[in-house]
Amino acid sequence: MYEIKIRTEIFHISLSVMKIAHILNPFNASKGSEHHVAQQITYESMQRARNYAKESTGLRIELHASCFEEDVTSVPDFFDKTSILQRSVCDINSSCTEKKLPLLSDILDHGFNDESVDYLVYTNVDIAVLPYFYACLDDIAATGIDAAVINRRRIDESYLRSESTNLRYADSGLYHSGNDCFLIHRSVYEKMNLADVCIGIPHVGNTLFYNLLAHSANFKLFGNLHLTQHIGYDLVRNWGNHQYLNHNKLLFKSAAKQLTPAIDIAKFPGSHRWFCSRHFRWLMNPTIHYPSIFKHDIKHLFKKRIKPKKPGMSGFWGRYYERLQDKVRLD
Repeated sequence: MYEIKIRTEIFHISLSVMKIAHILNPFNASKGSEHHVAQQITYESMQRARNYAKESTGLRIELHASCFEEDVTSVPDFFDKTSILQRSVCDINSSCTEKKLPLLSDILDHGFNDESVDYLVYTNVDIAVLPYFYACLDDIAATGIDAAVINRRRIDESYLRSESTNLRYADSGLYHSGNDCFLIHRSVYEKMNLADVCIGIPHVGNTLFYNLLAHSANFKLFGNLHLTQHIGYDLVRNWGNHQYLNHNKLLFKSAAKQLTPAIDIAKFPGSHRWFCSRHFRWLMNPTIHYPSIFKHDIKHLFKKRIKPKKPGMSGFWGRYYERLQDKVRLD
């Protein structure tokens, strides 16, 4: 009993040293609109998760907002810091004039302006977090991971009109391959180059994804953790103005070509699968710049890959019963 007590005290002392800042980009949305309701759900979830982390671990969590001056009124009072963005993609690309969209690097720079921040969390403003989110990130960081992407779970749109918060948290939803939740250690961010990609348009998460892969010592992609939620099952949508899409697309392609050679192929997500399987997945996944990873994989074709252990029962009969259970489930 005495030994357990001592270890617990040491554990809490180490936790108190680390500081995590969660930054996002709020914007003024019409009251009652889907965007407005989704943001309010996100804010409430962040506050609840911070309270849980503080009570259960003593972990230091700060909530940061980085937005344009006209959007400051949308930032909740319980946020610790609000930074004003001074430029947008319109200042960088003369063909982008329809909408004022922030640059990702400006947002993240504001997060790391506080030199006491060890890890920065960046999420889209419509991504709600689970109550144990920050406590779980602390456990992830304790394993030595210095950069991570956590894929969201998609849940039904009815939650936009529901007050069943606990039921929403319990809903594990459906898988989504998109990148919209990032954990970044300061040492990784200091090496990154995000160019001038803007948020709110595809390929912004892809550019950040490649930077994390190339510059981290221990990157991890979490595809099945029940830590974040997005309300709505949509997988494809019309993003509008193609000038904005082309802006990010060109920057992403350039970043992928430049960064891919620096990525350890054994750590690239999906590289452990057999040749045809991994290349089909890479080709079909919009996160991946396939020409670059194809050349990189061929160059390191015989390098040993690390195969993760699959969840579930092992052995022939174990795998049989796992498949059978999936076939006979009633929901």
